[in-house]
Amino acid sequence: MKIYLSLHSSRKLNPWDLQNDIEVEEGATLDTVANVTEKSTQEEPEYDSKVRHSVEYWHKDRYEPDEEFLYEKIFEDSVQIVDSGSVGPKIPILQEAIKVIQRTRRVYIPSNPAIPGSQQLSPTSLNRLVLEKGESIGAKELIIRSPYLLNALRAVVKCSATPPSGESDSLKEGRFPFPFRDLCYHKDDLQAYKVAHEARERHTAEYNIETDHHIDVLLDYLYSQQDVRLKEAEERWNRKYPSTMFASAWLLFKPGTDVYVPERGIWSAYVVDSISGGSLQSFSGRITTPYQIDVWNLAFDGTVITRQLRTIKVPVFDGEREISSLPVFPCRFIHEDSALPSMRTQLIQRGLNYVTLVQGPAYREYSGYGLEPGGEKVRCDAAFHRGIKDSL
Repeated sequence: MKIYLSLHSSRKLNPWDLQNDIEVEEGATLDTVANVTEKSTQEEPEYDSKVRHSVEYWHKDRYEPDEEFLYEKIFEDSVQIVDSGSVGPKIPILQEAIKVIQRTRRVYIPSNPAIPGSQQLSPTSLNRLVLEKGESIGAKELIIRSPYLLNALRAVVKCSATPPSGESDSLKEGRFPFPFRDLCYHKDDLQAYKVAHEARERHTAEYNIETDHHIDVLLDYLYSQQDVRLKEAEERWNRKYPSTMFASAWLLFKPGTDVYVPERGIWSAYVVDSISGGSLQSFSGRITTPYQIDVWNLAFDGTVITRQLRTIKVPVFDGEREISSLPVFPCRFIHEDSALPSMRTQLIQRGLNYVTLVQGPAYREYSGYGLEPGGEKVRCDAAFHRGIKDSL
């Protein structure tokens, strides 16, 4: 099996990436394990189900905007950080990495058999790291080193929570920053992938079995995260009156989800585009800001029906709050009146009426919100609509 390494000057080769059956070009570094073929004539690598933990050291100069990667330390279990390798033949499926920022550069030769004179370091069993003077804790991220798992993610992710920026792409590099939003949003899709998916038909039975195992390792890891608390969030959603805590409310707003928004006393449907804010880790500690949720739907501008974007703020709140009381919430949590058609049916009919009215001149009698109080007969056509907009 050949695994080709892409050029990337800011990443150093890790010792577990340098297997005997990997061809490495001079000067190459590892972004991600890719291009694994099932018809390889050589033996497949063996994967370790145990999550590997690491601490990455980066140098940050006060006068430079970018950080420079220095080295990393490997641990067998989760790391406890307090203030002041030899990795075997298996490749870890997952690696949890914690970034430590150094204000003062320290000379260090990382463990790397590709560097002459470097020394091999064993993963430490003492999972306690003491911060030196001038060091601070940065971001945590999950590194997926399994090509099986990355291929499954690429097959199920239709709308990423962190679109490619031109500088990074999680689905290619396999690096997912905390709180691992894409992974949490698509955990149910990965579970469904194990049952049936068109991508499975292109692989052998052995490949699919290995992929299913790697998916289980990821799901177990996600549900074990105390800072995310997936299981507790889902238990609150399944109550008679579904509720949420502010810290976990972001789990409700997977990009592409249909949501309801109350507007002028009636419901309007939107689609989630992106979400930001919430409880975030910074150099000075954890900070909490309101969620900013970008949503879109279709609107008529007097000429064409086009997509319009708006931002909805979810203020910070204490304790639990009923999901349907939020200023925006997923459609599945609305309280339906059994005596009336479903809200979805009502909005579809309203949309059909809307399209009919904007297609040409139409005369209707309307009673409701308008520019002036009272009901009256009005003319509804595109030219009239443009005239109103121009006069506002």
